[in-house]
Amino acid sequence: MIKVVFDYKCTKEGENLKNIIHHSHLADVTQNIEILLSENAMYFLNHETNPPSKIELKEMKNAKSNDLVYKLFPKKNSSILDCTGGFGRDAIEFSKLGYKVTMIEENPLVLMAVKKFLDKYDKPNLRLIYGNSLDYLRMKSDSFDYIYIDSMFKKSKNKSKSKKDLELLQYLCREKITRFNLIREAKKNLCERIVIKDSSSSLLKYDSDYSIKTKLIRYNILKGNI
Repeated sequence: MIKVVFDYKCTKEGENLKNIIHHSHLADVTQNIEILLSENAMYFLNHETNPPSKIELKEMKNAKSNDLVYKLFPKKNSSILDCTGGFGRDAIEFSKLGYKVTMIEENPLVLMAVKKFLDKYDKPNLRLIYGNSLDYLRMKSDSFDYIYIDSMFKKSKNKSKSKKDLELLQYLCREKITRFNLIREAKKNLCERIVIKDSSSSLLKYDSDYSIKTKLIRYNILKGNI
């Protein structure tokens, strides 16, 4: 079950959060998860681990090499649509390098945590959208230079992305969209390229034009329709 703990300064926000949980699939979460909410922060305690693991967003040094990001998205100061936002760690890194990032996330708890972080640290290049990324791509209401898809959601043993993050996301999120449907829809949009993040050991095959690899990650690159 998910327990929400909050101070008097954010009573309205905390009660709203409890209401969201009660009236959504989150009410069916059986794992012992605690959300601690304050005026300027929100973090999660996963009591399924011993000791409980704490997941919070905070200012960090870049986990990726800037050179790698510029290889993935060579057009500087361009726009990126992150279809698989999660806790926004990739999107935040991209925005810090000057890219205009739009991040889509369907889970309200995860989105609220990211919003609190952005409000605190003022990230003007990062726009949040609450919703389904497949529906968003089908609407075609905006155009982007690049589309980014992180297909590593189910790989909790992969060390290149925080294992604690992935484990919690698996508890909280329902994966309604298959990665192949998302990639297929992304290919219909006008953009420079589609970047698909995957484990270097993954056996999944995409019709990519080429790949950029690190020790643990493989980025499959698909040329766009521009």
